[in-house]
Amino acid sequence: MNNDWTEISVNTTTIVGELISEFLLEEGAKGIVLGEWQPNDVSEYTIVKAYLPEEFNIEDISQKIQGKLNFYAESGLNVGAREILVKTVKEDDWSDSWKKYFHVTRIGKHLVIKPLWEDYQAQKEDLVINFDPGMAFGTGTHPSTHLCIEKIEEIFTNNNSDYNTLDLGTGSGVLAITMDLLGVKKITAIDIDPVSVRTAKENFELNKMNINLFQGQLKDCTEKYDFIAGNLLAQIIESIAEDLPQYLNSKGLFMGAGIINHKEEDVINALTKHGLILKDKKYQGDWVLVLFEKP
Repeated sequence: MNNDWTEISVNTTTIVGELISEFLLEEGAKGIVLGEWQPNDVSEYTIVKAYLPEEFNIEDISQKIQGKLNFYAESGLNVGAREILVKTVKEDDWSDSWKKYFHVTRIGKHLVIKPLWEDYQAQKEDLVINFDPGMAFGTGTHPSTHLCIEKIEEIFTNNNSDYNTLDLGTGSGVLAITMDLLGVKKITAIDIDPVSVRTAKENFELNKMNINLFQGQLKDCTEKYDFIAGNLLAQIIESIAEDLPQYLNSKGLFMGAGIINHKEEDVINALTKHGLILKDKKYQGDWVLVLFEKP
């Protein structure tokens, strides 16, 4: 079935683009492209493309975006052109349009994300993730995903392979796949979005991995974990902060990312309030990763 989707494009600056991306995800966007982002990209301007189901009230969302841009401009931020473009795209066309934005990407010391449509000659000690982002959020190129992959590599390289792990909000499955490549034996991946579950399943099969996967949310889990990865929006992390400790073993770790920097303090306060201890923070661009431990 070839469904219609609405593509909203916003021409703005890189900093404001991050804020608009976060807003659009909160509004229900099923995919976000931020220009042709690359690690250490210092370009001042970008174009944000968001994909929403056709039934969404696009006029209302466009007005909200314009309001956000006006607010940021009044606050002293450079918002660029403030141009908003809307068009309808077919699902198949959208799937193909991803390809021009995603290329072979090296992250950390050994991880390489290789889209299906690109050739790559693996080097010695490379850990290659064969990858098709499909329509799920989580392409491996976003700064928060880079932060997660680098931290996972740090935690699991030659260590902790016996951890019981959870990829909460797995998206395309890239973090679960990373853990599998690093030798983690027990991995569960979960997402509330059926499109993400379908895409993650396809990527697990593509990489010949037997990862436990199901549709649901944290409250649907029945185990305790030694490590929970949550590349989630800040407000989602805040909403589950009270419940997280009951799903962690003693000395268990929660890694939270997808946190834009102006919400860092809110997330840290929420997790600390419920008994978790901050162990580490990492930054890339406007994004923050936090690592907490249960005493």
